[in-house]
Amino acid sequence: METNQAITYLQQAQNYCAKGFWEEAVATCEKALTYCRYQLLHQEPGQATSQAYLELGNQFREQQQLELAISCYQKAIQLNPQLVAAYQNLGQALAAQEKWQEAVFYYHQAVELSNTETQPSIEEEAKDIFPLPKALPPQTPIKHYKQELENQPESAKVHANLGSAYAQQQDWQQAITYYKKALNLDPQMAGVHRNLARVFTQINQPGAAAQFWFQALRLEPSWAQVEEHLKLGNTLRKQEKTEQAQACYRRVLKLQPDSLEAYQNLGELLTEQEKITLYRQGVKEIPDNAQLQFQLGQILAAQSRWQGAVNAFRQAIKLQSENPEWHHCLGDALVQLGKEKEAIESWQKALELNPDLGKVHLKLGNIWRKEGKLLAAAHCYLRALELEPDLQEPYVALRCNLLRYEIANNQEFLAKVIVSCRRIIEQKPHHLLAQSTLGYALTKQSNLDEAIQIYQAASLQQATRLRRQITDQQWAKATRKAPTFIVIGAEKCGTTSLYHYLNQHPQILPSVEKELDFFDLEFSQGNDWYLAHFPPVPQEDGFITGESSANYLYHPQAAARIKECFPETKLIVILRNPIDRTVSRYYMLAKNNSSKHSISAEITAEIQRIKKEIKGDVIPWQVLNRNRNIGNSLYLYHLKPWLSIFPREQFLILKSENLFAKTGVVMNQVFDFIGLPNYSLTEYRKYNAGKYLPLETETRQMLADFFADYNRQLEDRLSIKFNWD
Repeated sequence: METNQAITYLQQAQNYCAKGFWEEAVATCEKALTYCRYQLLHQEPGQATSQAYLELGNQFREQQQLELAISCYQKAIQLNPQLVAAYQNLGQALAAQEKWQEAVFYYHQAVELSNTETQPSIEEEAKDIFPLPKALPPQTPIKHYKQELENQPESAKVHANLGSAYAQQQDWQQAITYYKKALNLDPQMAGVHRNLARVFTQINQPGAAAQFWFQALRLEPSWAQVEEHLKLGNTLRKQEKTEQAQACYRRVLKLQPDSLEAYQNLGELLTEQEKITLYRQGVKEIPDNAQLQFQLGQILAAQSRWQGAVNAFRQAIKLQSENPEWHHCLGDALVQLGKEKEAIESWQKALELNPDLGKVHLKLGNIWRKEGKLLAAAHCYLRALELEPDLQEPYVALRCNLLRYEIANNQEFLAKVIVSCRRIIEQKPHHLLAQSTLGYALTKQSNLDEAIQIYQAASLQQATRLRRQITDQQWAKATRKAPTFIVIGAEKCGTTSLYHYLNQHPQILPSVEKELDFFDLEFSQGNDWYLAHFPPVPQEDGFITGESSANYLYHPQAAARIKECFPETKLIVILRNPIDRTVSRYYMLAKNNSSKHSISAEITAEIQRIKKEIKGDVIPWQVLNRNRNIGNSLYLYHLKPWLSIFPREQFLILKSENLFAKTGVVMNQVFDFIGLPNYSLTEYRKYNAGKYLPLETETRQMLADFFADYNRQLEDRLSIKFNWD
């Protein structure tokens, strides 16, 4: 707006020059220059000092541009609330508009802030402007306006003046009373709304102040400028008055289309689709604003509109290339598009700019691991933990993948893990993930004695933290015992949720990790190593402990090993509709890039391979293990060895669907089975739940046909009706 006005004045000046009217041309050029200065202060905040706005306001006032003069004086006051001249000149400008009560208010502020030398001159100036200036005795204005009120009892203006007189005396309650009476007589008095807003601000009632500011701006939107609308919008937003706050922010964008703060604040109040529309408008208005481009990218990413997000992030980086977080977000979006090489380049650029981004090191580690660059992945995970020791995912990758399977025998790598974990434990002595990872690295280093010590200390620390009601004397008498229960499977059937629900019972002392995998993978480490993962169990109050390892069900020797070591342990099995379990496992592997084919192709191939290897009514374990999407869902074949070793009453077999449909009832069934009193949680959160598209009808029917006979055999063997469709 200001730029257009400046151009208009320059064109007028050219016309004056052409006619030889030199004085008029000079005066018009000065007006153009004033508008240019005003625009400059908007565009370069570093130049926007209180003095600059004061001088600019004086120039506008000389040119009779009173609204712009008022705006400049207000900005000067915002930048320097002690600037007496700004209050004084603002009072003069308002008086010129015959906004008497507001003018009196600002003159009063000028007098209050002025020193003994300047105060008389300001009061003298007021005498020339107002019939009843601040210099007169305090009660004179009030007395005068009350006399006027006797003659004009229905005058909104007199009520307003009386309110201002009381406001000058800081008699806020009387000021509010008369201002409100004025508004009852004339609700359209914008100035009175503004004065009420100031009074409520003075007495620390921001909610009421915001309402009167909003009404004032609605009645006279040109009076307030960008800052007032922003402040009001922020106040209304805090009060959850969303529509009114939006109106304020939209007004800002009309006054100043390049207001980044208005876009951001308004964006946070809109729906996702409205946000996209808003930010697209923003990048059109200010295409060189990198921050807006980045925020547009974030909104698109939140809606999984990855290509649009990539385009926006790239544009932001093109405008401002040195922001590491923008390269980080670009890498995340590129991964979603399957462009992992480009993602790596973006993440590496982010780390060049800021080497201390732990989550970026983690993401690079995941990429390197998928590509088989295991030592590079390990280095990234350790660096991520060095920077952010509380990240959970690097510990899981190290403990459950790299240390267990992939580079377990690399002594140099083991030594680095041990050093890193020791360093973290020095800083955080009770860090359970660091302790368990250290214990496992020492185990793989064949340093079993120290590993056992680490596990024992960690399990006791966890137990004392979770069960603070147990006294030191009780812990001193406690001994490590065999687990009372073991959840043996099945995988992707809800074992993680079940384990968490169990461990919240006040009489259960959990193992230091969920999946110990002792009876399938770590049996050679010995019973002492295994029992070190459990806390000592106090004799009093019936405390017990247990664990959950979903792969036990599938291991051909796990049942015999448990029978050999802990023959009385109670066994819990949870089974899910085999179709849903198969789909869930496929997508779990697909997420980790372990599945290379579509779900339909993968399970079709597995069914064909299994059918080819069936010998009578026997499917060899090796065949099931090589085709684990389908094979692990054929529960009967995996349960047979367990049922041949343990008596049926030693098992509790649950239906997964029941656990989540009526969790409290099923959990009390579990507690009865393991000998504990019933216990209910306020919330049963679902853990480790995957998200994926519904299965195609033809593929689901193929699975249903394949599993139907096996499901009937399972029901007959267990005497349980699962009713899986």
